[in-house]
Amino acid sequence: MKKNDLYSILINETKEICEAKGYNYAYKLGRIFDYKKRVAFDHKIKCEKIESRFSPMFSLYEHEKEFLYKLIKNDELYYILDNINDIIRNSHCLSNNLLTYLNDNRARINDRDYNNIEIAITKSVSEFYPLVKEEDMKRLRDLLVSVADGENKSLLDIKVFNYGGFSKVYRIGNKIVKIGYKRMCENIVDNRRLLLPYFKDYVGKDFVEITDYLEPAKDVSFEEIYSVYKELRDQGIIWLAPNEENLARVDKKTLENNKRKKKEGIGLLKNYNYLDKDLEVGDLLIIDLDHMVYENDVEKIRDIEFDLDGALLERRHYFEERYNNKTKRLVKTNKDN
Repeated sequence: MKKNDLYSILINETKEICEAKGYNYAYKLGRIFDYKKRVAFDHKIKCEKIESRFSPMFSLYEHEKEFLYKLIKNDELYYILDNINDIIRNSHCLSNNLLTYLNDNRARINDRDYNNIEIAITKSVSEFYPLVKEEDMKRLRDLLVSVADGENKSLLDIKVFNYGGFSKVYRIGNKIVKIGYKRMCENIVDNRRLLLPYFKDYVGKDFVEITDYLEPAKDVSFEEIYSVYKELRDQGIIWLAPNEENLARVDKKTLENNKRKKKEGIGLLKNYNYLDKDLEVGDLLIIDLDHMVYENDVEKIRDIEFDLDGALLERRHYFEERYNNKTKRLVKTNKDN
């Protein structure tokens, strides 16, 4: 008998099986199915148990999290490994519980299966898979593994950190990895307030950015945000995301890393009015390497402002008006003198 035929029979006779043999027996019967069918079958078992309506179309959405917990609780490692590509389908499937379980059982996983896990994770974080060349997928995987190695971690330690408009944000140890369709500003204007990246470029079709993780500043005042905005404006740079969430207090280690990366020649747009003054520990650093353009790049400014939320756009316009009014007063004072 084909598995599809058997699946249909068990789905139709779930109630009778549970009544005759029990729910645990029915759960074990599901082990012959692939992952998605097994989730649906286990969902049907649950619906019979709680006398709820069953819809196979919504099983993954309604029941997958609970079912994955069962697999882990019952230590079904080899079932998970055999179905890893169906379990880790996209970034939303990067369950911390699953990755922690696999990490805890690393000694039981052979090299071939571990290789499949790394490939599945890499595919899940790529914004363009399956429309990705094999060599580009390998480059992305190698890049992610190198980040993990540098943190004395493995790719199993990757965690979904946030979701942006054009990219998803992951954390591996103390590194932040952003992978997306693009960045609003693929090239950023050089200035001393930047948290310099280790990597910021395309890997195939995916745009990847790697930086240190810094905790966003919680004590930053409105005037401090404006002071950063003004400093950049004085250099001919428009910072279109003047928000406390995009700022952190710099520590000694980050200052040293920034100096080293500066010497290595991280690709930045030329800043002809660079403020050549070192930051000190506790100064504010911009941790979101986006939304910074030359003041005369009108088209880019318009495109970015179109995607800004209302509150941020209002603040940016307030800062710009404040800056321009002060500049006009300074010009008038100098003329009068």
